[in-house]
Amino acid sequence: MFLFLILILLGAGLMFLGLGGKAGSYQQMNVWLKPEADGVIGWSNWIGDGLFVMAIGLIFCLLNRHRKMGIAIIISYAISGALAQILKRIILSPRPEAFFKNQMYRDMLTQSGNANLFHSFPSGHTTSAFALATILAFYFPKIHWQIGLLLMALLAGFSRIYLGQHFLTDVMAGMVLGTSVAVLTLMFIRRRKKNQSNQLD
Repeated sequence: MFLFLILILLGAGLMFLGLGGKAGSYQQMNVWLKPEADGVIGWSNWIGDGLFVMAIGLIFCLLNRHRKMGIAIIISYAISGALAQILKRIILSPRPEAFFKNQMYRDMLTQSGNANLFHSFPSGHTTSAFALATILAFYFPKIHWQIGLLLMALLAGFSRIYLGQHFLTDVMAGMVLGTSVAVLTLMFIRRRKKNQSNQLD
């Protein structure tokens, strides 16, 4: 169910991008909320922060009942986070601040060494948030948990657009990367568990 909902969201995101484009979708999404929402959106940004995700993983690792889930969270975060950073440095896509400035200003930013303004694709926070949400959704399969986890990850992704750090394309790429790595991590753990069971037999 969780993965099906993500596919629906990705389809909706592609439609929105088709209508407004990269710049247009960013501008439209940034006028939806008023300044009163800054506190909530700013807080939700922490959902995709590496320290938060690692803390959740370590907490579950300390609980015997959920140790495998904690390990899965840490593994998926580490791999997806590393891939996100590698892609950022290969693709060098400008963040909104650089994108909406003129070419001369962008050249100055590059020469000054402020390369972070060109590390936009994919969104690292969104990648981490969806990796975490996917692992948790697997271990907590009830529909209300899955919807809640999906909304949590979406809020983290939206916060990156609202705070002016990323475009919708970056967030969608983070969704795909984080979810994919989490699913592969779960498959690896399940296969490893199956192999161990076969060896015991």
